[in-house]
Amino acid sequence: MADHYISHSYRILQEYKTSIYSRTYKVNDESAAAQPCHYIAKEYKPLSEEPEVMEEAQKLFRQRVQEIRALKINGIANIKYQFRQGNSFYILRDYIEDNTIEVEIKNGKYFQEKTVKKILKKSLEILDKLHQAKIAQGNIRASNLIYLGDDQLTLLDIGDLNEIGGLQLVSGKVSIALDKYNDRYKPPKGNKERYRDDLYALGVVCIEMIRSQINPQLISHQSTKETIWRYHVPGKSPLQISDAFAKIIDKMILYEPQARYQSAKEILNDLDQLLDSKSKIPAYDKTQLKISIIRFRRKLFSNPLYALLIVVSLIGFAYLLLGVIQRIVFKPETCPIKIDDNISCGEESLLFGYQPNNKADGLKAFRNQDYQKASEFFKVSWEIEDRDPETLIYWNNAKLKIDTNIKPYTIAVGIPIRVDEKTAKEILRGIAQAQDYINNSEAKINGRPLRILIADDHNDVAHAKDRANQIASQSEIIAVVGHYASGITLKTLEVYQKHKIVIVAPISSSESLTDFCTKQKQCFFFRIVSNHNHSAPYLVDLLLDELDKNGLEKTAGVVYSHPDNYSNSFKTVIEKRVREKGTLIDLEQNDLSTPSFDAGQIIDYAQQNKVNAIFVVPDGRTTSYAIPNAIDLIKSNQGRVWIGGSSSIYDPQTLEGLSKENESVLSKFIAYSDWNRLEGCVDTPEGEAFCQQASKLWKTTQVSLRTATVYDAIMTIAKALETLPNPNRVKLQQALRKNNFSYSGVTGTVKFKPDGNRTEPPGGAVKVIRSTCDSAYHGLEFLPIEYVDEREC
Repeated sequence: MADHYISHSYRILQEYKTSIYSRTYKVNDESAAAQPCHYIAKEYKPLSEEPEVMEEAQKLFRQRVQEIRALKINGIANIKYQFRQGNSFYILRDYIEDNTIEVEIKNGKYFQEKTVKKILKKSLEILDKLHQAKIAQGNIRASNLIYLGDDQLTLLDIGDLNEIGGLQLVSGKVSIALDKYNDRYKPPKGNKERYRDDLYALGVVCIEMIRSQINPQLISHQSTKETIWRYHVPGKSPLQISDAFAKIIDKMILYEPQARYQSAKEILNDLDQLLDSKSKIPAYDKTQLKISIIRFRRKLFSNPLYALLIVVSLIGFAYLLLGVIQRIVFKPETCPIKIDDNISCGEESLLFGYQPNNKADGLKAFRNQDYQKASEFFKVSWEIEDRDPETLIYWNNAKLKIDTNIKPYTIAVGIPIRVDEKTAKEILRGIAQAQDYINNSEAKINGRPLRILIADDHNDVAHAKDRANQIASQSEIIAVVGHYASGITLKTLEVYQKHKIVIVAPISSSESLTDFCTKQKQCFFFRIVSNHNHSAPYLVDLLLDELDKNGLEKTAGVVYSHPDNYSNSFKTVIEKRVREKGTLIDLEQNDLSTPSFDAGQIIDYAQQNKVNAIFVVPDGRTTSYAIPNAIDLIKSNQGRVWIGGSSSIYDPQTLEGLSKENESVLSKFIAYSDWNRLEGCVDTPEGEAFCQQASKLWKTTQVSLRTATVYDAIMTIAKALETLPNPNRVKLQQALRKNNFSYSGVTGTVKFKPDGNRTEPPGGAVKVIRSTCDSAYHGLEFLPIEYVDEREC
């Protein structure tokens, strides 16, 4: 484009990104006396060129330029010149040499949290002035912002001018076909007052800076539809961001427009409070301090008796201070009233997004230590607003604080809330149901009720270890129930083992946990679900026997999530068992955790190499692709080979993914499950009572595996505590390890081997059928393989 000019004198040196509504160039004014003389030129050309469209474009162009020039806001690049050439309209701005934020990120720059806060604050100050003038910036993006340091920020463009490029003639009328934010910066639901969309876009820019990634993969929560962005990518450093600042960004990008910040001023207020809390440092009068020291010295040395009294007082003060330090540092308060620490007994909700009014009032009252009011608000919220398990837990906790003579046992629960709230709620239902049952029973736990502390581990190793250290340091916590993914549980187990605190895992099933436990002299780990050395051989035997019955060669392969602890453990046991009973065939490109996984290619390869069974082992949501890829594999199979799924695929998401498939897809798919309501709710009196109470509490017949196993985890700890007159952490561990300890639970008899595994692990195989039962999900249901049809549900 060296010989291409705009308006005769502006030679185009470079063309930048082109959008539907505008084009951007770097130009040089060849007529200027001083050379070079660079500008940024923007070209706006209407979508159609009818006379009435061009007339409207001329009018709108003049109006918008006048509005922008009248603003005189520091931080918005000035319009130097404007003109029309043919059917195109141009503005010229000063050329700024520095890179945009987008270029900086692509070049590998890491933005620290304090820098992101400065950029956000400066951007909001500019937007606040724009919005007061009722002008939408309309083009907030990393490629449109330049940060020069020292609070110098420049917005390169105002998107309202893009309206000119969106003009067209429709049914004889001039209209604007413009979606200001038509990419990743566009909110899922827009505002009627479009300038508020600028705030959503700015939140996305902040995420891009924090993640050091342009257009990062933002996961949409299945049920709430909220954006999940604080996930950890295996092999990369965890995100360095405080929870208080992350909550501001969370609110900027909420799904529902009315739940987001409604103005730049609102965000600035919250941001200023956050900055003020960390920046206000008292100043001291040094001169006055020196005078005070001199006077003190004179008094001290002028009278020996006075000096002796001072010394004795100082010793006494030091002794008292040491006691205070020991209580604070070495024995932190259990369930402290503290916000944004990812643990809560009732002072804050760890669930994502908007909270119902009465629950919000209950949280505030709990923070203010008005537990009577908190209890009343939580009660109303539970009864009329939402059957939320977190609310029921906090209600029970608040009731315990009203009477200061009550000395409850405290159990901490470590679960992934922010990255998978649906799963977290299934777990919290079991926790809440067990606590509610214990606290409303006459006996309680040897007369003492139960308090629950909830900890959000984000399904991330770094976060989980932080939560584990917080939990272990609070001496009143007698035990832990958690975590979720096996790899997370393994890393936290190192902390719990060091502090001699019992952890009962309701979900984690990896053999790495067994390996850890067998290396300890006194292991504090126990689990409710079956371990892989039990479940994987069972699944292999079942599937290979099925092949044998049908006269097929016992050949099998495995697809799994390569970076995940759980997935690797299950896969290792499967491969060992297949080699013992048949032939293992390696499947190429078998990593479920990658976006490039090709389900159709795996099935074709399996058929070409005479693989008659495929074992599918997705991770426990430590990656975002594994379960969707596993579902795609089942769909692509179309019943050609047998597919056996690990317990991680026993999930409502699988039923939803298969809901539109034909019978051939479902016919050769089975999975392992540690508990299924169709058997678990009728086989034992304990199971029947549990399911009846669950249906009553949660108003649903869809009682999940996680709700059942976590209920048993709490009740198992409670049962062991009942056997101890004066329990502590070590005595609890010893009680659970005793040969004569057992608990008749929802998942069967709970009794442990020395390695922490159950002597009689639960579980069996399930299939998927179409169902019209109340408990069906998207028209499908998991059924024990021996069941015939839906009538048995």
